[in-house]
This record gives sequence, C-alpha cells and structure tokens, in this order.
Amino acid sequence: MELEGKMEENLFMFVVSFFLNWGYQTLGKIANPTTGKTEKDLPMTQRIIEILQMLKEKTKGNLDE
Repeated sequence: MELEGKMEENLFMFVVSFFLNWGYQTLGKIANPTTGKTEKDLPMTQRIIEILQMLKEKTKGNLDE
C-alpha cells in the first residue's frame, strides 16, 4: 500500500475511534477525560450514532477489508 493510502486509512480509523470513544463517554461507560466523571448524554449518543451511520453509508464500497 502506498504511503498516502496508509495515511488516509489511519486517519479514517482515527475518526471512527474518536466517535466510538465519544459514544462510550456519552453512554456513561467511560469517564470524560477532561472532568474524570462518567455522565450520560443520550441525545448526544444518538447524534454520534447518526454520524457513524452516515460515515458507513458514505464509505460503502470504498473501504478495504
């Protein structure tokens, strides 16, 4: 894989991981790294799910295994 492609793959994985971790925070499953507290924010969780669903649709057929 060429360097540019690998960098794009790493960036995509970073974005997905970012939203995954943020989702866990908004579900109260892991602590907010800024406050150290676990708090639920279910409306924000729903938005994160919608963003991840949109990413799934927009990248369909464009991702490597």
